[in-house]
Amino acid sequence: MMNTIIAEIVRQGIILKRNMFRLSDITIWPLILFYSLTLFIVFIKADTSLVALVILGIIGWRIVYHMQIEMTMAYMDHYWQHTLAYTHISPMRISAFIIGNIIVGALKFLLVLIMYLLLAKWMFAFTVPDPFTVTIALLFLGISGIFIGLILFGLTLLYHEHAFNLAYAVPDLLVLLSGVYYPIAIFPAFMQNVAAFLPPFWGFELLKSTVGYGQANYPLLVLSTIAWGAVSLFFLVWCYKRAKKTGRLAKLN
Repeated sequence: MMNTIIAEIVRQGIILKRNMFRLSDITIWPLILFYSLTLFIVFIKADTSLVALVILGIIGWRIVYHMQIEMTMAYMDHYWQHTLAYTHISPMRISAFIIGNIIVGALKFLLVLIMYLLLAKWMFAFTVPDPFTVTIALLFLGISGIFIGLILFGLTLLYHEHAFNLAYAVPDLLVLLSGVYYPIAIFPAFMQNVAAFLPPFWGFELLKSTVGYGQANYPLLVLSTIAWGAVSLFFLVWCYKRAKKTGRLAKLN
């Protein structure tokens, strides 16, 4: 299994060098997100704690994104290139495929994180306020991204290109509803109740607590992570079995 995981990581590295769209995912798009928000913060002359909140929020947003997108993107590469049949008969198993792409997502995020920290230090003299707590928060946000990715990957197994756009829209929507830069108290009451159950919510609360804008709650952070982990794994297994039963898993176009 380790060899197939490594093979998937190497394959993604080769694609990254050859595909400008993939390369933009760790260069151009993260920079646009960073500058579009931080320059506005400079314009309104926000205090240092708000600047730190936005920078941490951007970092948290990117780890959710990278940890969920890779497995779906990699699968759709096979679909569009008409190589799914070869993938299904190869030694690559779905577990190795998922693990390999989770590792790829983590490596991409680390590159983006280094770029963000260097820019934030240079432009705003930003330093991570509580490295241990921030690390724990990012770890849980990354795990929530994986769970979101498993659900979206399951939908992709069933619906292919018809579900692919969800891998871009759904995570961003969940991050915004989880209060990435603001308290969910600004939402209507019913939306606040919904937000408290979203996968990234308690991770962002912990992250924001390091600059005084969130409320850390470790028990709910752990419990919600376990609950979403169970839901996402169950849903992926169901989608996989359903795709095999209906013949959609092997459908090439």
